[in-house]
Amino acid sequence: MSKSLLFYSLLFVFSLLSGFIVLEAGLRALDRAPVQSTWLAFHERGASTNLPNLRPLHTHQDIRVRYELSELRTRGALPEPQHYNIWMFGDSFTFGLLLQEEDTFIARLNRKAICQDDGCLDQVRFINAGVGGTGLSNWPAWLEVFGEALPMDALFFVHNYDDMERSFWSNHYVLKGDELLPSLRWIERPSKQRLDRSGFWRWLRENFRAFTMLHTLMWGSVFFEDIIKSGNPDFLPPPVFETMDEWVNYNIRLSEALYRRSLEIAAETGVPLWSGSTGWISPPHLTDGNRAVFESLPETLAALGVPYFDISQAMFERLGGDYEPVTIPGDTHPGPEGAQLIAELLWDDFAPFLRAHLGCE
Repeated sequence: MSKSLLFYSLLFVFSLLSGFIVLEAGLRALDRAPVQSTWLAFHERGASTNLPNLRPLHTHQDIRVRYELSELRTRGALPEPQHYNIWMFGDSFTFGLLLQEEDTFIARLNRKAICQDDGCLDQVRFINAGVGGTGLSNWPAWLEVFGEALPMDALFFVHNYDDMERSFWSNHYVLKGDELLPSLRWIERPSKQRLDRSGFWRWLRENFRAFTMLHTLMWGSVFFEDIIKSGNPDFLPPPVFETMDEWVNYNIRLSEALYRRSLEIAAETGVPLWSGSTGWISPPHLTDGNRAVFESLPETLAALGVPYFDISQAMFERLGGDYEPVTIPGDTHPGPEGAQLIAELLWDDFAPFLRAHLGCE
C-alpha cells in the first residue's frame, strides 16, 4: 500500500470517528435519541410480536428499564399448568412501556389475585401478551401464528384508544362483503432480522445514541417493505372511503368480524374470550373515528356474547378528566400511579365476574 493511500485511508477513518464523536456529543447534550435496543418484530403473517428470550433496554429521561421477554414472547410471569392462565392482549399500555416489571398493571393484577388466598382467585395468573403499537386486528393474527398449544385458560383483549384505526391501517384483515379475508401491509426485510439477532448491534444501540438514531431512521425506510404500495396482487389493500361515516361503518363491521374470528380461535382452543379497556378510551384521547367505533363496541360485544369490562368512565371520573398526573412525564403512557389505577379499577370490575365464572364460593 502506498503512503498516500494509507494517509487518505487513515484520514477517512479519523473523519468518521470525529463525526461520530461530535454527533454523539450533540445528541447527549440535546437529550435526543435515548439509548435502547429492539424488541419488536413482524411475523410473515403480519402480526406484530415481541422478540423471544430477550432483555432489551429502554430509556427515557431518568427512566432505565430492561424488559424480561420469555420464550413465549410474553413479558413477566410465565403461565404454569397449576394456575388459571388469562392471556392479556393489548398494546404498549398493557405491555407496560417504560415501567419496571413490578409496576405494570398486569403484575399488579397478579399480586391482587395472589393476595386473595382463597383457593380460587389466588390460582389465577394474568399473562402479559401486550405488544406495542397493536390494535384489535393484531390479536387474532398473533393467535393464528403463535397461539396453538399455548398454556392458556382464557383470552382477554384490553382495548386502548387507538385500537380501531390501527386495525384498519395495519391491514391484517380486509372485509370483502361480509367475508373477513387475511391480508398484509408490512414485511420485514432480512436486514432487520439480521440486526435483531446481532448482540453486537444491540450493544451499540444500548451504549451510543447515534446508533439508536440510525436504527430509527432505518425503521421506516430500510427495515420494512410496504407491499400494498409495491402493488403486490396477492394482498388486498385497505378500502378507500370518501366520508368519515363510510369509514366508521366499515370499521364497526370490521371490529365485529375480528371478534367473530377471535371467538372461533377461542372455541378451537377451548377457552373463553373476554374484553376490557385500559381506562384511557375517553374524549381527551379519542379521534372522531375511534370514538364512533368504540361507541358501538358494547352493543357489538353484547350481541356476540363477549363480556366487556370497560373502566374508561370510572377512570375519567376518578381523575376528573386530567390524566397528566398519572402519565409518565414527557410521554403518553401511564406511570406507576396510572398502572396502579388501571389494576384497581379493572380488578374491581372484573373480579366478581371471574369469581362466578370459576365457581368460587
